[in-house]
Amino acid sequence: MRVDGEKVRHGRERLALSIDAASNVAGVAPQTWLRAEHGGELRPSSVRRIAEALGAAPENLLGKAPAQPSHEAGLTPVGKSVTLRWNVEVIAREVTDLVLERIKRGEDTRTIESEVSQLLKRRFPAA
Repeated sequence: MRVDGEKVRHGRERLALSIDAASNVAGVAPQTWLRAEHGGELRPSSVRRIAEALGAAPENLLGKAPAQPSHEAGLTPVGKSVTLRWNVEVIAREVTDLVLERIKRGEDTRTIESEVSQLLKRRFPAA
């Protein structure tokens, strides 16, 4: 679970507690408290303990999941086109290698849909 780090920090500062004192009150390690203040992943039990220490409901501390960084962020349309072309060429090469390997083993190359699907899932796990 991710919490809104600013809410955690503001809550601690409102109570005039150091990180060590706040983590002690909550019953979590100081590193866990720091991770909360930086919006990192926490166990649900840690979120509950931190919320109790701050006098808040756990759901009030939850933050939005950070946007996944894109390797295409900041690229021009030409740069995105080059990246797409490179990805297509890499996948075509991998599929070709898969077909050639099947031919070498004397296997049927017409039934590789599931292997190509697995290859694409490995290459693009979010797709």
